[in-house]
Amino acid sequence: MKKGKICYLIILTAGFLLFILKSNRFGGFIFLLSLIYGITAAVWVFLPERKVQVTGFGGGMVEKNEKLTEGFSIRNDSKIPLSACNIKGHVSNRLTGDIENIDFAVSLRYKQEKKHYIEIKDEFCGRVDVTAEKIVVSDPLYIFEKEIRLGSTSWGYILPKISRATISDEYLNSYDMESYMYSHYEKGSDMGEVFGIREYTQGDSLKSMHWKLSAKMDELMVKIPSFPIENNIIVMLDNVYSKEYKPDKKQRNDLVELFYSLSNELLEKNLPHSIGYFDVQLKEFKIEKIGSREKLINSVPECLSSGFAENEYSIAEEYIKTVDGMGFGNHFLVTGNGECEIEKLENYGEVKIFRAK
Repeated sequence: MKKGKICYLIILTAGFLLFILKSNRFGGFIFLLSLIYGITAAVWVFLPERKVQVTGFGGGMVEKNEKLTEGFSIRNDSKIPLSACNIKGHVSNRLTGDIENIDFAVSLRYKQEKKHYIEIKDEFCGRVDVTAEKIVVSDPLYIFEKEIRLGSTSWGYILPKISRATISDEYLNSYDMESYMYSHYEKGSDMGEVFGIREYTQGDSLKSMHWKLSAKMDELMVKIPSFPIENNIIVMLDNVYSKEYKPDKKQRNDLVELFYSLSNELLEKNLPHSIGYFDVQLKEFKIEKIGSREKLINSVPECLSSGFAENEYSIAEEYIKTVDGMGFGNHFLVTGNGECEIEKLENYGEVKIFRAK
C-alpha cells in the first residue's frame, strides 16, 4: 500500500515538473493520465454503495492433527463489482490462546456469491474460531483503500483424546453407596431409597421389582433408585490461573484430556457423577451431570469453548461460591497448579488431586 502511494506520487510529480519546467508534452501526458487514474480510483474505492454479506460456516469436529475445514460465504449485494479486495481476519484456539492472522483475496460481480475454505490442523484440542474482521477494498495499484467491518465468525472443535485413566480404589472408598442422604430430584443406582415407580420394561432387573405394588395394580412395576447426595462425586477442571502461574498450551491440553478421561473412567465403573469448570464467557462455575457416555461427549464443546483464563479467584473459591454450602462429598480436582487453595475444598468433603503427566 505504501509503496503504491509513493510510486504514484513520484510519477504524478515527475510528470507535472517535466511539463511545467521543461514544457515536455510527454511529461504533461503522464501527469494528466496519472491525475485521471487517481481521481477515478478514489471515486471507485470510496463509493458509499457497498453491500457485502459474509457468513461463516463449519461447526465440524475432528481429532487432533486432523484437518478441520471452516469457511465463509461471501456475497456482493451492491451493483458495483468488488475487485482487488482482501478479507482479513484471524484463526484462534480458545483453549491454547494461539492466534494466527488470515488474509485472502476475493473478487465478486453484482449478486455473485463465492465460498472460501480454510483448513486448520492443530496438535492441541480446543474450540477453533475463524473470524473475518474486515474486507479491504482497493484500486488495482493499491493506492487507495477502504475498510468495511465484518466481524463474522465460524467455528469448529478439535476434540481431546479420551482414554482410560487410573483411579485408585482407595480414592473411591469414601463413595459409600449405603449413604442415608438421597436426592429427591435425581435418580441413581441405590435401591435403598426409591426415587420413583414406573412400569416394567424388558431388560429390567428382578431386583428392582416392586412386588407389593405390582400385586395391587395387577401389572409389573419397578423401582427407580435414588442418588446418594452425601457421597456423590464431582470431577473439577482447574481452568483458571493467576499472574504467578499460567499453564502453557500443552499443559492445558493435557489437563482437559485427563479431566475427560477421569469422567469416562467413572462411567466405566458405573458411577454417575458431575463435572465442573469455570465458564470463562459467563464468569461462573458450571456444573453438569454425567450419567452416560452420550452426556459426556455432549459436554465437550461447551468446555472447549470456555478455555482457560486469568481470574481473581481460584477454582476452589469459584466452586464454593456456586454450591453455597451444598457441595459434593468427593472432589476429583484436575490441576496443574500447586497452590489452588485445596484446603478450602476439604471443608466440603474429600479431595483427590490429579495432575497431568
